[in-house]
Amino acid sequence: MPVNSPTRAKINAVDSSIKNSLNSKLLLYQKRVVIFKKFSLMIAKIRF
Repeated sequence: MPVNSPTRAKINAVDSSIKNSLNSKLLLYQKRVVIFKKFSLMIAKIRF
């Protein structure tokens, strides 16, 4: 099966790149959530 291996490699490469981009987006989102929580806590402390 010599024809199948290059396409499989391409699929694996695309799959890993998609996973990497999703992971980086998730990390960015988690950082934003943490920053937002800290910020809202500060605002809550100032208000009360």
